[in-house]
Amino acid sequence: MLFSILIPVYNSALYIEQCIRSIKAQSYKNFECIIVNDGSTDNSLELISDIIENDTRFTVISQRNKGISDTRNKLLEMSKGEYIVWVDSDDFVDVDLLYNLRKEISQNGDDAYSFNYICVEDYSGKLKTIELFKKQDTLTSKDILKQLAKEVKMPSFLWNKVIKKDLYDGLRFSSKKVMLEDYEILTSVFLKVNKMVVINNSLYFYRQNSNSITHNVNIEIISENNSIIDRREQKILASYPDLLNEIKIGRAYRAFSYLTFLRKICDDDKITQKEQKNLRKYLYLFLLDEDINVKKKLVSLLLSINLRIYDVVLRLFSKGCL
Repeated sequence: MLFSILIPVYNSALYIEQCIRSIKAQSYKNFECIIVNDGSTDNSLELISDIIENDTRFTVISQRNKGISDTRNKLLEMSKGEYIVWVDSDDFVDVDLLYNLRKEISQNGDDAYSFNYICVEDYSGKLKTIELFKKQDTLTSKDILKQLAKEVKMPSFLWNKVIKKDLYDGLRFSSKKVMLEDYEILTSVFLKVNKMVVINNSLYFYRQNSNSITHNVNIEIISENNSIIDRREQKILASYPDLLNEIKIGRAYRAFSYLTFLRKICDDDKITQKEQKNLRKYLYLFLLDEDINVKKKLVSLLLSINLRIYDVVLRLFSKGCL
């Protein structure tokens, strides 16, 4: 079997129907889909059972709540496909996702594939295409880690990367992680990859869900995330010390992301000053990088100069004054 589609589920009743139906509707039919219900307290399991009915391509199991990492490990253990396709339970996929992947695999059979995606705003349903790569390309292991270090065109999402199962051999998701459980494992996987094809089609619909864990980040989680990313940087530099500038760009990009996020939720001087210092330290590389758009560069300048001025400008934009 070519594909194993793996879906961890926890309290996804609002969106799970659209997710499962998008998989059932795949134009390429030969796949297995394994769903692990991680102790949901809503009616996710009932909805899943109703949708899949007697479709033998689907396997559903339930377990007591163990968390996302243990659930992902269970899914990997159960999978039998040559390639692993991760799908989050509040997202959905293009009807030709597997068809496009199979076409690429039949031509070259490379280790991994990545693709663009579409953001779906929660409630409004507004769509926004995220074009990470504007043309099809083939990346070496070093190319991938270069982009992974910068985090601009290669964010550490599992769901827009399809990877040979045997590259996960000997690797496990850490059950200690609240978030970023994919960062360390993806770094280890990409150190083993020979080539990855990036497909310039948008094949995945990522829902920007306000109830998602990624939208309920606190300062403690940010601190933990920084420790995880520090370890990832060490792994990359151990293999490719010449990627130091890309690591620095990634640090600036992360500081930029944290600052724009923190200005919306709190005004903690200690962490904002730390991230502002990081942004200033690597700002020159950030501004020179061709993968970062002009808007982000202008915002980064504001953030590095004065956070209060940034707040004022942001309020004026939100009121339509600028």
